[in-house]
This record gives sequence, C-alpha cells and structure tokens, in this order.
Amino acid sequence: MTTNWSKINATGVPVIDSTNECLQFVLSELFLGARPCPGETTACPKIEDVERFLKRKFDREEILMANTGFPRLAAHEAEHARLLRRLRAMRERVVCGGYDPETMHDLLTEWIVDHVSLFDAEFGRYLTSRPNSDQSKTLPTSALEDI
Repeated sequence: MTTNWSKINATGVPVIDSTNECLQFVLSELFLGARPCPGETTACPKIEDVERFLKRKFDREEILMANTGFPRLAAHEAEHARLLRRLRAMRERVVCGGYDPETMHDLLTEWIVDHVSLFDAEFGRYLTSRPNSDQSKTLPTSALEDI
C-alpha cells in the first residue's frame, strides 16, 4: 500500500506537522525496517512504542488546543482516546511476530492519515484563521522541548 504522506503534513500547524513527520519515521523504522520482533510469546513492543509516541503527541496537541480555545477540543480528545483504546486492544491481542509488519505499518498509517486529514486539519484551519496567531506561544516551553 502506498501512503499519501502529504496529507499527514497538511495541518499548517508546524508543531503538529513536525511531530507527524517524526511519526512517519517511527512507523517506517519499526515496521518496515530490519528490526526483528523479540519473539512470538510476548505482546508486541513495537505497537507499545507507537502507543507511547501517540499518547505524548496527543497530549501536546490537546494542550495546544486548550491554550488556543479550540471549540471542538472535547470531540478531538474523544477521538484521541478512541484511537489509543484501539491501539491498546491491538497490542493486547496481537502476538509479537505473529503479523505481517508491512500490513501493520499500513493499518497504523491509515488510521493516522485519516485522523490528521479529518481532525488535525480542522484544528489547523481554526488556528491559522485566527488573527495574529503566534503558535509558539500556545504551548508551554517544556512541551515544545520534547518534540
């Protein structure tokens, strides 16, 4: 499957777009690279790593949305929670090494591209339409340092 990564960087919010570029790298390295699974008897640490990365990414997005008064914050938070629940359920069901890495990469990528094109792009339009929007002042410095 060929992923349209241009959609994933289309929000117009630099801090979100750069994190999405990192996510693209993480997914490719974990599932398309030469990283073997530790064995077929454990839950997949690759999926756990993606879950951890997304949790941090979502936390930062929600801070940014709250600090800018985004009116659809609650809906966006609910979507983040839904994606994390699905990923957690997948991690608990899937045995490491018991799946095709390319298929897993494509599935996770599809989820993320859909989320970005439907939810993050909406926030990008909101934020960039605000007069004098200085996005660097909407996240606490500590949140920016970890990105």
